[in-house]
Amino acid sequence: MGFKFPRASDTVKGETALGLSPSAGTLRSYSRGDHTHGTPPTPVPPADGGLGRPYDGLYMDRGTLVYDDRTLFQFVTESKDVFWDSQRRKQRFYAAAQVNALATVSGAPTPNILRAYPLFIGKPCTLDRIGVGLITPQPDTRARLGIYSDKGAYEEDWLYPDTRWAEVEVYTDGIGSPDAPINLPVASGLLWAVIVQDAAAPPYPTLRCLQLGGVFPILGHSSTADATPSIGWSVPYAYQPLPATFPVGASHITAIPVPRITVRSNWY
Repeated sequence: MGFKFPRASDTVKGETALGLSPSAGTLRSYSRGDHTHGTPPTPVPPADGGLGRPYDGLYMDRGTLVYDDRTLFQFVTESKDVFWDSQRRKQRFYAAAQVNALATVSGAPTPNILRAYPLFIGKPCTLDRIGVGLITPQPDTRARLGIYSDKGAYEEDWLYPDTRWAEVEVYTDGIGSPDAPINLPVASGLLWAVIVQDAAAPPYPTLRCLQLGGVFPILGHSSTADATPSIGWSVPYAYQPLPATFPVGASHITAIPVPRITVRSNWY
């Protein structure tokens, strides 16, 4: 007897006509090797973003799609979270304006002054974090940090901050975080790291700062006899969101404290 394809008009026989129990196919408890019974609980994804965790905007499985002539495609995973610093990913922190290994010092910059310091990018990357080093917090204090482009060598006011590319608000009160994530792909070249602080009255928060001798004198000196380097730009600015374009008329920064604004570069 040959095989016959079923048709919609065919009569389907019940299980009892074939000698099966009427209870065939009903859900029953079962025994497992660990001597428990019933349906096992839903697996809980690893808390550390490991293998098997679904993507939730923060964590996911990383991997590579591999072609195979037997299984067509395989997803070879790495059981690490997306913030893991693997050999394929390079993450380093860099301080704006810093040029040598002189030890940092403490300082309490005056609030409501917008300051800009040079930030040199040596290799195309993504800046994914920015912050300051907090030494002594003070209640109800905060700061805004940002990254600005440079006007460029072909502008009349070159070596001057131009357009705001990134901005965050951080906290120097000892409760909130003094650093925050950003997502800024950048090419190699000159950028400006910017800070303005908010505090009602002294004492102001003490931040980790650079020594004057450890800062790049990007704006040079006023004369051959000038012993004070010009290291950045500052302008009075009441605490509020950073301006879309850096204000005109800023003055040279020639003195400490120089808060160490640190960014994290991230590239593969």
